[in-house]
Amino acid sequence: MIFGYIFDLDGTLIDSEGVWARCIYMALAAAGAELSHSDILALDFGRSCEELFQHIQARWPGYYQERQDMEAWMAPRFAEFTQGQDLCIPGSKKLLWRLLKQNLPVTIVSGSTRKQIQQGIERLGAEEHIRDYVSCEDVKAGKPDPEGFLKGAELLGLKPEKCLVFEDKFAGLSAAKAAGMRCVLLQRPGLPRQNSRGADLVLEDLADFRLQDL
Repeated sequence: MIFGYIFDLDGTLIDSEGVWARCIYMALAAAGAELSHSDILALDFGRSCEELFQHIQARWPGYYQERQDMEAWMAPRFAEFTQGQDLCIPGSKKLLWRLLKQNLPVTIVSGSTRKQIQQGIERLGAEEHIRDYVSCEDVKAGKPDPEGFLKGAELLGLKPEKCLVFEDKFAGLSAAKAAGMRCVLLQRPGLPRQNSRGADLVLEDLADFRLQDL
């Protein structure tokens, strides 16, 4: 039986990955790197921010020595590009609030930084309900390692098998299954299809989620 719920953030609750891809492209281009938009879209955004930066360093070495330097360059651009925009994924936000209104335990486990997660929670209007979460700064290894989801279960005070994860990437799905949790994979229309092997349920819209369908 499921007692608690864990959401990924980017791509699951917040539609921000396209904006971050644009910011990464601009940051590297401004530093002198030769690349295309397709190069950026090929990056695995299901990984933690640190692992994503390591992939960027390996592909375009020498342009940014520290992740924080690159993030500092991108942060004001991200704020500019998203000002006044509602980045919440409608069906996902609807499900989140359905669970919150029932006073069910909910948290977020994401490869983003704590600041980015907090900003996402504020966009969702859930800052009074979700006060604890797991970021890339709280774990030693990002998804597909299960560490983040196991910490999420601890935050909820539940055993892993009592938690249900909502994810949009295969890396996150793999992490959830490695943690011993059930997982719903979000496959939004028009986006690259993810490997759904191991998913307990695949949905195009999380608003359609029903616990009895698991």
